[in-house]
Amino acid sequence: MVNSIRGTLTFKSTEQLGIETGGVEWAVDTTSTTLSSLPGLGEQIKIFTHLHHTQDQMRMYGFFSTEERNELENTLATAAEAVQLALSEGVQAAANSFNTKKTN
Repeated sequence: MVNSIRGTLTFKSTEQLGIETGGVEWAVDTTSTTLSSLPGLGEQIKIFTHLHHTQDQMRMYGFFSTEERNELENTLATAAEAVQLALSEGVQAAANSFNTKKTN
């Protein structure tokens, strides 16, 4: 896993940032919280990353803090648990169980 990237901020959009390091520019998906914490273009930054790999794509997510990254990883883990529960117990039973966990 890529834990972090340090380099030069090359662009900011509403959902992504660009960071160049070692001659490679990374397009990284991010949050409005991280975007608002970034310095100006051309400045040095460090972002904490999460590489999300699915069957048809790979996406790099970047965050200004490890706490924000941990929130994403916890959300993904919860979603994965729900899918595994649905596969093992049936979709309706899993939905009922998941909804019960959320309210407790």
